[in-house]
Amino acid sequence: MDNRSKSPLAIMLKRFKRDRIALAALILLGCIALLALLTPLISKGLGIGPDDIDMDVLINGSPFSPGGNHILGTDESGRDIFIRLLYGSRISLTIGLVAVSISTTLGIIMGGAAGYYGGAIDNAIMRIIEVINVLPVMVLLITLIAITGPNIYMIMMVLGIVGWTGIARQIRGQLLTLREQEFMLATKALGLSDARKIFVHLVPNTISYLIISITLGMAGAILSESMLSFLGLVSPTAATWGNMINGARSIYTIQNYWWIWMTPGVAIFITVMCFNLVGAGLRYALDPKSK
Repeated sequence: MDNRSKSPLAIMLKRFKRDRIALAALILLGCIALLALLTPLISKGLGIGPDDIDMDVLINGSPFSPGGNHILGTDESGRDIFIRLLYGSRISLTIGLVAVSISTTLGIIMGGAAGYYGGAIDNAIMRIIEVINVLPVMVLLITLIAITGPNIYMIMMVLGIVGWTGIARQIRGQLLTLREQEFMLATKALGLSDARKIFVHLVPNTISYLIISITLGMAGAILSESMLSFLGLVSPTAATWGNMINGARSIYTIQNYWWIWMTPGVAIFITVMCFNLVGAGLRYALDPKSK
């Protein structure tokens, strides 16, 4: 059976499976997501919470190294690294999902309107995109958090609101071509509404670009959250990967207690790298011109 007799989805899956690295990254992401979902059960089973303190650490005056009752050791406050790592994955993935959902929704609406209507509407949306693209996003976030206080929800909202421009540009470019295709003449003959033409017949044809943008957007959102946490702009008591690294920034801790800063650093690296590899694999699988 050649590719001409297969559905586009079957062809895409076959091409994606050829990329062993991207497939392995997807499986690893699935494992990370599963651990994040099961974190409360794992925490309850081990009898350790993210803020529980092992008093023996305070008595000894030094954190426990990996092994024994603490798989990945403890930090200098006596908190279990493994459990805090799992709770950090829940926060990072949640921020990524919410921020990407907001940016994707805005990108579809704005890009769809710009590409379909063109003219004055297109020009207005493009000017808005240009303004947003020159905004210093991190400075804006730092300013807002300085005013409102450490707030994870603020991070989600801002990352989502300023992250839609790339998606909008991609959808606009595709729709400028698609709206001239023959199938759009049929929608006009049927008297369909503009909203139905855009969201039912045009936007679904850009799904490949959306999928790639979503995977790369997740990686960017996780990196941004980790950086803001490291800078202390998220509640210092929250079990985030950035906070964990921030708590181990002293030279003495870096030199003597490597597991405190290395484990969250490796978690950030692996998660972001997996999203990027999956995005690259999808780009290859969805591009009919790639070899």
